[in-house]
Amino acid sequence: MSYKKKWKIAPYLVVVVLLFSLLSMPKGVVEDGRGAAAWVAAPFWKALYKIKMGGIPYFPFLSFFKKTSRKSFSKELGQLQTENFQLQAKLREYERLIVFYQDANRTVELRGALSAEAGIPKEMIKRRYEELESFLQSASKALIGRVIYRDPAAWSSYVWINLGEKDNRGLASPVVVKNSPVILNNAVVGVIDEVGDVQSRVQLITGSKLRLSVRVVRGGPENILLLKQIDSIQQALETRKDLFHDLDAASLIRQDFENLRGLILSQTEEIYLAKGELAGVSRPAWRSRGTLLKGYGFNYDSDDEEGLARNLVTGEYFIRGGEGQPLIQGGDLLVTTGFDGHFPSGLLVARVVKVHPLKEGAFAYDIDAKPVIDLLHDIEHLFVIPPNVLSEGLLHQSPLSHRDP
Repeated sequence: MSYKKKWKIAPYLVVVVLLFSLLSMPKGVVEDGRGAAAWVAAPFWKALYKIKMGGIPYFPFLSFFKKTSRKSFSKELGQLQTENFQLQAKLREYERLIVFYQDANRTVELRGALSAEAGIPKEMIKRRYEELESFLQSASKALIGRVIYRDPAAWSSYVWINLGEKDNRGLASPVVVKNSPVILNNAVVGVIDEVGDVQSRVQLITGSKLRLSVRVVRGGPENILLLKQIDSIQQALETRKDLFHDLDAASLIRQDFENLRGLILSQTEEIYLAKGELAGVSRPAWRSRGTLLKGYGFNYDSDDEEGLARNLVTGEYFIRGGEGQPLIQGGDLLVTTGFDGHFPSGLLVARVVKVHPLKEGAFAYDIDAKPVIDLLHDIEHLFVIPPNVLSEGLLHQSPLSHRDP
């Protein structure tokens, strides 16, 4: 055998000799050697395990970096969670704004459908379009606010919302200022009476300090409100198909709603009657009796753009008699007149629930009413629109207000 071949076999012979030597060692020596090897290798195996699990290995000289990394990770996680919460809140605000704009556009559509029929004077239709133009201009600038505080001692008088001076920065004209109307869709909630940097106080219509100039309307806005309520019911029924035992029953219900819609659209009469003031009855939360509003001075004793003066008792025209109309009765809808300096005309306010009998010598009716917004005490989000849109003369510069109906 050559020298080179012997040299290649030598390492294998050494390994075989070592294995036989280990096998021939006493048991105690082998166990002591195994324990020593495990003690030496333990820190490295621990480090490798932490690397595998995504952590940082523990070595004394790396403890500072380990603590710093944990703090940095916790801080970044907290920032991400906060940003996620803010984005979700902003998304919900945009969704509510979209619903708000959809409701405004639906109001315009229904007004057009009601005005398409004959029977309403053209001058009245023109005024209604002017009111809608004013509302749409306001809606396009509306800011959405969230209720952040409500004092139990003034539950029906005030709420605080998360809009303030900071929200006016960057806008062409301020929206959140004193006397800015606060609404929900096209119904009145209140008016801003105090503005801070990041919050504002809203004086509610159920408080006794806010007085609104309103008047009775039959038809028109009343029919639009009813049509939108029918829309809401139909949309809700579409999600409850389990209520119908077969397709024929569902079809009959849909047909009934369509018939009702057609009946309402055929009622083209629109009449404006008694005018007066409306105010709330302030009570703390523990004495609240709902959202009762009190009305004073309702009559129609002078001519205005909506018609001629009428007799308080008979409802007949003073100058030419004819068939009378009750000036005010239960179920009548009350809308803003625009004369109180806070709200544009045509916004929904309340429904009459009781007309008090005339006292001897009285020249006006007193009434009780309920806000159009049913859950005013549980409201969470509101819309703030710019103040005094009509008085700024914006309305009369719009082509819509000059259209030929």
